[in-house]
Amino acid sequence: MVGTLGRYYTAMKKRILTIFMLLVLMTNRSSATENPNGDYQQVIDAYRLGFLNTDYKKFKEILSPNAIFTTYTRGEKIIKNGVCAVLDNMCKNRGMIQQDCEAKAAIIATSSSQVMAEIDINYLRFDNRQKHILTIEKDEEGKWKITNVYKYFFNQE
Repeated sequence: MVGTLGRYYTAMKKRILTIFMLLVLMTNRSSATENPNGDYQQVIDAYRLGFLNTDYKKFKEILSPNAIFTTYTRGEKIIKNGVCAVLDNMCKNRGMIQQDCEAKAAIIATSSSQVMAEIDINYLRFDNRQKHILTIEKDEEGKWKITNVYKYFFNQE
């Protein structure tokens, strides 16, 4: 009788553990596929990782349809691009090309409807340092979206 009861408890423990593991897997899967617009920090992280991986799909989720990318080159030239041009360029690179650089993020300023963030990008194998200043705003639906990106290039010092 004791042996049968022991096997019953062991089988129940396995079932409970299996159900628990399935719940954990389902929770992780749903949070991994969530839109990163619930929190501005998620948008900043998505931008940083999207840049590192040339991931145009991730960029498309977090950019406002009217976002402007302004690039200040090392010279005196200023280049402005809209969302379509930036996404098209990333798509041409077939996305998911790992950049050989580090990207660190910091918050410059926050309010209830706008955030300014700074992404410092440092290429590891050649002399190129960039600073991206992001303006992130809540859209009509209350989702955080990037509305402006200001990109500056610097030589290593």
